[in-house]
Amino acid sequence: MGLKAFRTCGRAGCPALIKEGSHCPKHRQQAEQREYETKKADPAWRMYLHPRWKKFRQWFLRLEPAMSACH
Repeated sequence: MGLKAFRTCGRAGCPALIKEGSHCPKHRQQAEQREYETKKADPAWRMYLHPRWKKFRQWFLRLEPAMSACH
């Protein structure tokens, strides 16, 4: 197992060095919030939050129990 080099934070202008992930702890929450806002605007992603989809999914998984093992 080799050594992994430190990288700079993915936020432009942030000099923090990180070992894992793409952002330092200070900017990680901001990056996650931006990603969530992008997803929230996507109609396909919003479909999975709708109560009708959740009800259909529960019905389908009861009908096909083998499919629940895949997810």
